[in-house]
Amino acid sequence: MDFKISEEGENTVVRITAEKEIAVAVHIDGQERIFLPKEASSDSTYYVERTKSLIKTENGFKISFNQRPEKVEILN
Repeated sequence: MDFKISEEGENTVVRITAEKEIAVAVHIDGQERIFLPKEASSDSTYYVERTKSLIKTENGFKISFNQRPEKVEILN
């Protein structure tokens, strides 16, 4: 598993290459958020006010943010 962070317009996109489902811990503004690979809903993150989830891609998953994460961790 590997990930790359890139700037796309005004967003920061994290692309994860993975062959199986994973979760991703992202640290922004000193807070950790954990994202799961399922449809966005109140149970797709520990933070109900921000219901983003990982989006499945051909080679893994991706998620975008309006600011650059301080740290990204892949959880499996």
